[in-house]
Amino acid sequence: MRNLLCSSLALALTACATESSPMPDPIDDPPVMETPAIQLSLGADRARVIRGRSVQVAVSVKRTGDIAGAITVTAEDLPAGVTAAPLTLAEGQTSGTLELAGDASMTLASFATATIRATAGDLESALPLDLHLTDPSGSLDVTFGIGGGSVRGYTSAHQEVATLLAMQTDGKIVVGGRDDTANGFFVARYHADGALDTSFGSGGVVAISDGNVSIYAVGLAITPDGTILFGVKSASNAIIYALDTNGQLATSYGQGGVAMLSAATLGITFPLYAMTAAADGTLVLGSTNASGVNVVRLTPDGQLDSSFDEDGRAVLAFRSTNNTVTSLAIRPDGRIVVAGADNQGGYNSFAIGQLTTSGQLDPTFSADGVMVLDAGSSTGFEDLTLLPDGRIALRTYRQGSLPGIAFVKPDGQLDTSFSGDGFAQLRLSSAGQVVVVDDGIIVVGSPPGTDAAALEKLGFDGTPAATFGTDGLSLADMTAGDEYGHGLVRDGQGRVVMSSYSIAGAELGQIALARFWE
Repeated sequence: MRNLLCSSLALALTACATESSPMPDPIDDPPVMETPAIQLSLGADRARVIRGRSVQVAVSVKRTGDIAGAITVTAEDLPAGVTAAPLTLAEGQTSGTLELAGDASMTLASFATATIRATAGDLESALPLDLHLTDPSGSLDVTFGIGGGSVRGYTSAHQEVATLLAMQTDGKIVVGGRDDTANGFFVARYHADGALDTSFGSGGVVAISDGNVSIYAVGLAITPDGTILFGVKSASNAIIYALDTNGQLATSYGQGGVAMLSAATLGITFPLYAMTAAADGTLVLGSTNASGVNVVRLTPDGQLDSSFDEDGRAVLAFRSTNNTVTSLAIRPDGRIVVAGADNQGGYNSFAIGQLTTSGQLDPTFSADGVMVLDAGSSTGFEDLTLLPDGRIALRTYRQGSLPGIAFVKPDGQLDTSFSGDGFAQLRLSSAGQVVVVDDGIIVVGSPPGTDAAALEKLGFDGTPAATFGTDGLSLADMTAGDEYGHGLVRDGQGRVVMSSYSIAGAELGQIALARFWE
């Protein structure tokens, strides 16, 4: 009994002690100290340095840990002719602008990678910055030919109408067109510096004569192995000449270097109106007849591609079957964009369509594969080019107006982010090829009131590119006659090459090339 009472008393005393004695507070963990560091970021990963000017690069830094004092930002590994003063970001300052300047000793059309480094005591952070060294946008490249232009007339007895232009992967320039004196055609090749490449053909030129059967030079393309494809139109046929890198017929193409599309090979007449090539050497050709637009695809060796609508030929009717085809483009996935005009009711309307890789109308494009836009007067799409984001830039014709540019979205609808309604009018009285550059589009042509060829540049919003030439226009007057600018191609070095020809004066038919900075 005594033991039981003692045990009960002990339990009671323990409970009382527990209720009257609070538990001690837990011990907090010590705060974690961030490791001191700086993190650099740049507003862009590349910059264009223009000779005689400066470019600003936005810089920002993030401080972590216990960092006091200023941060210094410097540019290192700069190419010759480019300088940059150090930038100091005071304590608490997180952003600033680093200024790079180019002088006359810069090597133009070159690329370099600088290192942008932020330091604070023993701490640092560095990033690469790619640099492109150029002259101002729209200025002639004075390293090309003589003072930025290269003029070549073969002989005083020949009149060459240079309407086609292409560029090889090695930078050599290929020009093609009709020789009105010889009743035939020509293909000429130039070195990247504008000098005629005398290793090509005969002294730099291949003359093609077919007894004046053909009428127009329509297309010029270069395949991955360097074969030059030159397409011409006769009254009822398309003829594709394949030239090897020396200017001789590439006999493995077509039949002995020539592919003929005619009633004998297609079952229909096929006067050639448009031509384009894919990256693999596949060739797509466009013509029209009473059925609408006929599109033919050739394999890289010049044969009809039986995987394209089973017989190598597909038919597209925009709305009526009274159609015109003026330009073609091949998307990276192989779908084919077809542009031109539809004639119904006595006038032409803007018309564009898209075919799948197998030659069927593409239902992802304007619901049924075609888009026709009436403007109340004769209109049409002419040259076209594809933007990297899939949009389509088209040169437009409108009766009674200057040429223009239209943007169409990948789904076949007008892109109203371009100039508000999808259309912008050019200041050129005549226009040729259109190319897409990093910050807009450039069109070659001729402005009213001058005898020069010209380039006009628009931003992706349809407004003139004010920093290109004079308010978006640059002129090149290289012959004594009136010049018509027609061909345009990029060289991959931040420049475009333009071809033109004289249409009047003492130098009628003379070819002219010029190279401009984009």
